[in-house]
Amino acid sequence: MEVEGEMHGEAAISESLRMQIFPSLRLKGAANLLIMPNLDAAKSIHILTPNATVRRIVDMNALAVTGVETHCKEVTCRTN
Repeated sequence: MEVEGEMHGEAAISESLRMQIFPSLRLKGAANLLIMPNLDAAKSIHILTPNATVRRIVDMNALAVTGVETHCKEVTCRTN
């Protein structure tokens, strides 16, 4: 089992990015488990890798907006 400490989600998923930022880490390949500090952090994560296409970015944006709308229906959201 390979275990590393705290890092940005994109660095955990992208080995090339991670090696640029943290060249001495032992972790090889993409992480297959991401541990979030709490449930709220895990619900709001949307990961895009550097090679994401425009279509993927647009789709992820739509998912994020849908998530916010769903969350606002569950709790009272106010817009100012």
